Amino acid sequence: MRSRSVVVSGATGMLGSCVASDFAQRGWKVLCFARPASAKDGLLARAPSARFYTGDLLSREDVSDAISSSGADAFVNCAGKAPLFPFRAGRAELFSANVLAARAIAGACRESGVPLVHVSSVSAGLPGSGAYGRSKLLGEREIAASGLADFAVVRPSTIYDEAGRNDIARLVRAARSLPVIPLPYGGSCRLQPVRAADVSALVLALCERKGGRRGRLVEIGGGSVVTLRDIFRMILSGIGRGGVPIVPVPLPGRSAFLSAFFEDRTVDNSAAERILGRRTMPFRDGLSQVLGKPKSAR
Repeated sequence: MRSRSVVVSGATGMLGSCVASDFAQRGWKVLCFARPASAKDGLLARAPSARFYTGDLLSREDVSDAISSSGADAFVNCAGKAPLFPFRAGRAELFSANVLAARAIAGACRESGVPLVHVSSVSAGLPGSGAYGRSKLLGEREIAASGLADFAVVRPSTIYDEAGRNDIARLVRAARSLPVIPLPYGGSCRLQPVRAADVSALVLALCERKGGRRGRLVEIGGGSVVTLRDIFRMILSGIGRGGVPIVPVPLPGRSAFLSAFFEDRTVDNSAAERILGRRTMPFRDGLSQVLGKPKSAR
């Protein structure tokens, strides 16, 4: 029986490296589509059998060549631009990474007859998420309009892992160093942070399904809903700084620049959990892993 093959873009990033590793462990041949400057050592440590294709995701010809040279049975797009702060990436940069690349990938997959699983963001469905959210939504629309029939779009909530390359790790670093935690709007926004491992498992399950993609949109979040204030309380307790005060910071108006502090980022997990056959990990247990502590008893 021929081994299945997958092309993974964004494979040197937090989620992409997890996806590449999971596919390799399931016996897939993995070709990682990477830029010339991408750091490959971390990925090779997790998936030593992975091969690399160096190219430009904006080039349909490069994407098509990667698909044909690997004999791909599926393409997984984990690439994209997600700025920590709005001013860190201009609109043109976001449009290029999140829209034009999606257009090229979808076009190449359509021409090659290869199914696509595209990782977007919950921000694509949020009206207040600014240029980033709009670029992710436009990327989804490019795929839907490409003529590619066999695809699925995954919209994860805030993704984190145990390696410290994520927003949750940044909050942990802030909690370790700040004498007081100032939270715009009181940190009342509701969030559903999800482990990279759970998102990767969903992507793998979608690629291994016989049918069931066909333009499907699947949201995925963690197994619990928490506020930003709750997250800081859990972090401070976990690092032994439970006495550090959390101070609400009232601000006039609401802009896209501060949307992360007031806009809920929860999802409907029902479809993802049906596909996975299980619940995703609750945030408290995931945070224990981030902090290097055993899981809490249930």
